[in-house]
Amino acid sequence: IEPPYQKLSPPSSQAKKIAALFFHYKYRRGAINEFENAVSGLNKEASASNFEQSLVELGKYLGFTAERFDDKGKGPDVLWLMPDDVGVVMEAKSRKKSDNPLTKDNHGQLLVADEWFKEKYKDYRSLRVSVHPNSLSTDQAEAHNSYVLTYDNLQRLVVEVRRLVTELAESKVPQQEIELLCARLLETSAIKSTEIAENFFSKFEVVSKN
Repeated sequence: IEPPYQKLSPPSSQAKKIAALFFHYKYRRGAINEFENAVSGLNKEASASNFEQSLVELGKYLGFTAERFDDKGKGPDVLWLMPDDVGVVMEAKSRKKSDNPLTKDNHGQLLVADEWFKEKYKDYRSLRVSVHPNSLSTDQAEAHNSYVLTYDNLQRLVVEVRRLVTELAESKVPQQEIELLCARLLETSAIKSTEIAENFFSKFEVVSKN
């Protein structure tokens, strides 16, 4: 008998969760090195496991609640819970060749993961996202209602998070003001939770019937 799935706790505000990452440092600049280590697996040479774990860590630095949960084909490779009851259901194709399109089987895995999410998180709206080398898909994949986070956009996302982490780590404000500073920086940042999908997720382009 499988143990019951333990749901993640809903995230608090994005700024509050990001600020909390800095509270255990005596010298906040240490957060920069820790961030770099956390996202070091986001490259095509990394193993699938390391790539997915780095996606989880990236989600945490974005101020989201994040986990890996692919249990024998059930659940997504990576799940991000964002504020406003939005879940990003992610399947990561980190070992796929850069010029291959998303296939029907690939997209089917994402659809299954999304059904799992809807069962476990009934009050959430989901965004289905394939982390894929490119934005190409076959027409049989029927991925027009799903999103893609391409490797290029993933690296853009990492750059934006790095910028925020660096600004917070190098700031001179007292510890109790980190959250307020973070909130101000997020207001004009591309990684504000309400802007993430528009700025980094895109739609697939159908390229073949195969």
